[in-house]
Amino acid sequence: MDKKQPFTRDELLKADSPYGALARDGVSCAACHHISDEGLGDKSTFTAKFNLGPVNELYGPYKDNVSTYSMKSAIGMEPKATTQNQIESAKLCGSCHTIVLPVYRFDGRQALHNGKPAEFYEQTTYVEWLNSDFLNQSCQSCHMPHDYKGNPLSYKIANVEDNTFPAITTRAPNQDVTLVNRDDYHRHALLGINIFALEMFKQFRSELGLYEEDPMLRSPGKTVPGIDTAIATSFESASQKTATVEVQSLRRSDGKLVADVKITNLVGHNFPSGVGFRRAFVDFQVLDENDNVLWESGKTNEDGVITDGRGLPLATEFFTFFQQRHQEHHWEKNPITRENEVQIYEELVVNPEGFLTTSFLALDHKVKDNRLQPRGWSASGPFADETGPVGTCLLKREGGDCDPHYSDGSGTNVVRYRIPLNRKLLRAASVRATLYYQSIPPYFLFDRATDAVGTDTDRLIRFRREIKLNDTPVKNWRLPIAAAQRPLGAMLLEASTQRHRNAAQ
Repeated sequence: MDKKQPFTRDELLKADSPYGALARDGVSCAACHHISDEGLGDKSTFTAKFNLGPVNELYGPYKDNVSTYSMKSAIGMEPKATTQNQIESAKLCGSCHTIVLPVYRFDGRQALHNGKPAEFYEQTTYVEWLNSDFLNQSCQSCHMPHDYKGNPLSYKIANVEDNTFPAITTRAPNQDVTLVNRDDYHRHALLGINIFALEMFKQFRSELGLYEEDPMLRSPGKTVPGIDTAIATSFESASQKTATVEVQSLRRSDGKLVADVKITNLVGHNFPSGVGFRRAFVDFQVLDENDNVLWESGKTNEDGVITDGRGLPLATEFFTFFQQRHQEHHWEKNPITRENEVQIYEELVVNPEGFLTTSFLALDHKVKDNRLQPRGWSASGPFADETGPVGTCLLKREGGDCDPHYSDGSGTNVVRYRIPLNRKLLRAASVRATLYYQSIPPYFLFDRATDAVGTDTDRLIRFRREIKLNDTPVKNWRLPIAAAQRPLGAMLLEASTQRHRNAAQ
């Protein structure tokens, strides 16, 4: 189908519309394997404006021993390799994973920047990768691995018909359908770590366009469903390949418990990346010898809402016309000192009227972007303006210093905690820091419930209300990424105890 042919949303939703069928099909195999190399990597092909090859061609990575007969005879398309091998290039991924959108004012007029129609880089995953040390690793090397649970993959791919089929009179000759094992086959995982959405697809299958039971399972009831494999793969990626947490130091200073927690981004783009409402945060706990919590920054309730020491939602957790405050970025020179202060890695954007927004078409400029950068990010690198940090400096009246880890290319952040050592903390035995991720945070759902209308919104809110997460990796609406625990040294405890004895005398 001609990709330039216009269509409306109503046409997409009609049950008997060919456009509706394509929409329900989603990102099918042909969506990637039909993309030509023309313009890939240029801004002209961002926001899914890629160019397509001839309708009778599909592109793959293999040049030798390619059997084309079955596909040509079945669907009239020829599988072929290309000189640019775009199917294994990050540029192909970048066409959909770099999204540039217009910016509209509340009255419907497009906003202007320097006299020109305003636009905003709503997603920058590909250009984040361009400005990193990961250029020798394509997107496919992580999101389409060559192994499964450490076992290499070897398959006869596109196996519609081959020489092992029964030799009946209507079967094609052996020389036309003999396939070879591909030992460098890419597993088509194509996953990030959005387990929240995967759980919705698992628990509300038919409503989201899936069969109640996967008809492709060879042995229903015995074979692991694909959705379960996807969830397990996402969790493995989240817990082993995304980030690390380290309690670098723990000491007493001027009647305070001072801890430095280092977070290191392991991925080749920002963390979080993709749509701007995704966030990660640090839950820092001071524990007694039985692991009971004495003090906590980053505690959440069962809905994933971050709370204070009394269990009440932080005022900064939801944005309204009257509530526009958000959590500051914290580092060595801007430490966390209270339980209502939390390190949240996030992008926050205001609309042309100056209010925080989650509307994709009203994203005017960032007021905060302290998402963890990939290793190697540079202020002089490509797309530095679009991917650079925002809000990681102190105010000028406070010295104007900036967090050096957001300019040194380390892909790290060190969060400092300075906690008053009161009587309750005399029982402190260790500290624990956990990095959590939310691809659908509470404030985004709150915005949808209060600002959006329609059946899609109603369905999302109902899914949120009915979904069961207790026995999933995203219990309490948070996905654990990494954690570290460190005991308090005897010297620290003795010094603290002596100070309180002196005060009592």
